[in-house]
Amino acid sequence: MASSKPILYIGDTNSEISKYIKLNNIGWSFSWEKENEILEFLNKINDQNDFIEVGKCARNFAINNFTEEKILRKFKEHLI
Repeated sequence: MASSKPILYIGDTNSEISKYIKLNNIGWSFSWEKENEILEFLNKINDQNDFIEVGKCARNFAINNFTEEKILRKFKEHLI
């Protein structure tokens, strides 16, 4: 995410990671059973505007939530 690359998740769309991706607009999530949707998405991924925009969201999300300082603070909070 920090390199402005969005996430492509294929799995249980009721999972926490799928919900996290959708909620924060940091990539795309598909059920493994929806083969046609996955193929359609992959065939139209050439729309660089969507890819770039979601990549920017992913980078901003990573920078705002996963800095070394923030991770260490969260880790410390759980230890104390």
